[in-house]
Amino acid sequence: MTQEPKNHLSLIQDALSKGEHGLILRFLLNTLGGTPIIGGVFSGIAGVWSDSKQEIINHIILECLKIIDEKVELFGKALVSSQDKKQTVAGFISINPNSVEIIDSSGISSITDKGVLDFSINYSEPLDGYVFNCYGSGPVLLESASQQKNHLDIKFKSPCPDLVTFVFMKT
Repeated sequence: MTQEPKNHLSLIQDALSKGEHGLILRFLLNTLGGTPIIGGVFSGIAGVWSDSKQEIINHIILECLKIIDEKVELFGKALVSSQDKKQTVAGFISINPNSVEIIDSSGISSITDKGVLDFSINYSEPLDGYVFNCYGSGPVLLESASQQKNHLDIKFKSPCPDLVTFVFMKT
């Protein structure tokens, strides 16, 4: 990472604020491109100019995406660690309750299908004193939830989104 996000933001603002005069000049060059004999030169200049401006914008966007990726990776590593109980988060599981598919998990040993939208989420280690939070790709409505030392019994109300994540946190 060579530049701070503020520098990328100012580059984007500069590129956007200077565009009006450049657009008019590129329009005139493209118009002159229709002139017999020397028109090709004007068209070529306009094309090269447009490509160089696009290259700058592409570079800025790529650098911003790299920064975002780095931040997401750092937050992900800091958020979940089932090995270190000093962490706020002890475990998580992302599932598709409609097809009983585990998408991702940490600190969870298994999930038991007890019927339609009725599950037990089994912990790798006892989670006494932990609470859970859930969120999904749509509204998550729970009919019942009962947290035990070694598992969480959960029953969803229908309809249920295709992605639901449970996060277990120390109180």
